[in-house]
Amino acid sequence: MSIAGATFGLADLALVLVVTFLAVGTAYLPSPRAKSICFSIPLPFSAALISSGQSVDATNAIGFLAIWAFVWMAWFLYTKKVWHILLAELAALLFYCSASYVVPFYVDHDGLIESICFWSAWGVMIPVSLAMIVLLPAKPESHYKSPLPVPLKTLLIFMMVLFVVFAKSHMRGFITSFPYVTSFAVYESRHSLYTLARRMPSFIISFLPVLLLCRYLPEHVGFAGALVASWICFIPLFILMDRFYTRRDNPVLQSLTEENGEEFQ
Repeated sequence: MSIAGATFGLADLALVLVVTFLAVGTAYLPSPRAKSICFSIPLPFSAALISSGQSVDATNAIGFLAIWAFVWMAWFLYTKKVWHILLAELAALLFYCSASYVVPFYVDHDGLIESICFWSAWGVMIPVSLAMIVLLPAKPESHYKSPLPVPLKTLLIFMMVLFVVFAKSHMRGFITSFPYVTSFAVYESRHSLYTLARRMPSFIISFLPVLLLCRYLPEHVGFAGALVASWICFIPLFILMDRFYTRRDNPVLQSLTEENGEEFQ
């Protein structure tokens, strides 16, 4: 199907459905940890990669750097500058969309500049992720579940994703890292936004092999084979990272919660 020159196929429909499912999950799972896990599942990336039909290049890596900035920008504006959550998220989303439209003009699909940009993005994300793991302390935050009816929230998600999917031809790699679920996760996690941002390193580190395999394996095992291999790597690594956070944080969170006279959940 084509609307105003933009195509919409089965892969695009799959992307919309996947994002809708995960975004609704972030809305109705009350635990901050559960919300962060739901937002980190790379189903939208896989569906968007298939939908876009584009190979993995530097714009994918820069896109994940931008989504990282998106979460922390929303946190800073909401908690430190005391903006309304919708305004904070809108500002962060405008930043991401601006980057997604400007960067592809300056980064080729391949070549030396593309390779430098690809590895430079990871050269920033990995050290900063490790620093965040070491330096950022755990903080107890509120559980929250959306009071809105599921159909209304589903419709809002559906319309936003449709708009982005129709703009996919120009966004290149940014389409795979666009904050589909994150946009809703930030809003639904506004009472635990620090936890969402603080656990970004588990997402970033777990995702490195996904992008590497989807970048270099397709010419050897095909696109589907590369996606399967990337999931095989992602799942155990993400579980390991989640358990690391949980085992390290739970005693601290329990102590801080009990000091405040509340029950640890």
